[in-house]
Amino acid sequence: MSCARWSAPALADNVPHLRQAVVDFACVNGVSESVVVDVRLAISEALTNAILHAYHRYAQPGSVRVSASIEREWIELRVADDGSGFAPRDDSPGLGLGIPLINRLADQVELRRRPDVGGTEVRMRFRL
Repeated sequence: MSCARWSAPALADNVPHLRQAVVDFACVNGVSESVVVDVRLAISEALTNAILHAYHRYAQPGSVRVSASIEREWIELRVADDGSGFAPRDDSPGLGLGIPLINRLADQVELRRRPDVGGTEVRMRFRL
């Protein structure tokens, strides 16, 4: 099994860096280009959702944590925050298509509240 973890402040400027770290991890571990394309878009959507929604009630942004692991025939990605939880925003600049898109790209998706620390975790699994 191969795994990696990253963390950064929940700022839009950090999405490209975190996305590229995940893509590099996938490529180094031999993930096919067709799966990498889906991983790239799904991780972008999950990170953007965390940045837009998790800390909108806070004066300062918190952090987002990303993990990637490869085991047998799966690459698994997790995006977690410690924010206010998963809830739609009335003032959201988007159309609310991030989660449906992630559901289309990944083979398995799980969204869960993190009752012990607050926030949300998105778990995405892609068959290799």
